[in-house]
Amino acid sequence: MKTVLITLGLVSFAILLSGCGNTLPKNEAEQFIAKNKSYCTDQPTQDKKGKNVFPIIPLYEKMPILGQLFTASYCNDERMATIAEITDGQYTAGSIIWLQDNPPEEMITILHDIGYTCSGGTEGTCTKWRLAETSIDPQKILQLRSFSQKITDDACVYCK
Repeated sequence: MKTVLITLGLVSFAILLSGCGNTLPKNEAEQFIAKNKSYCTDQPTQDKKGKNVFPIIPLYEKMPILGQLFTASYCNDERMATIAEITDGQYTAGSIIWLQDNPPEEMITILHDIGYTCSGGTEGTCTKWRLAETSIDPQKILQLRSFSQKITDDACVYCK
C-alpha cells in the first residue's frame, strides 16, 4: 500500500493509492468491454480476401481497420498482437482516416505526433489524414481513441 501526502496551504491530506484503479470511473469503451467480454475472446471472421477481421465494439464500428485495434487494446496484449495490421509488435499497414469536420487543435497535434499528414484540405480544415509510415508503435495510434467520434471512416494504406 502506498500513501501520498498532499499539502495544500496549512491542510495536509493523506491519500491511499492502493486499489484506486478499481474505483476510478472507466471510459465508455472499457465499460462496454467489461460487460461484453466476447469482443476479447470471439474468433475473427474472414473478409473476402481471407484476412482475419476481429470484432469491433459499437463505439468504433465506423472504423473497420483502427476499430479492431482500438477494441483489442481494451482486451490484452495477445489480442492486440493478433490484429492483421500488427507485425512484430508494430503497426505496419499505414492508415487513412476521414473526419466529420475540422479537427480540434489537440487532435491535429496528436495526428502530427503519430506521423499523419493532411491529404484533404488545409491544415485547420483538413478532413482526410494519411499515415504513410510502415512501422509504428501501435500505442501511438491509440492516442486517437479519444477522438473516435470525430472519425467517420478509415482504411489501410498497405493492406495485407
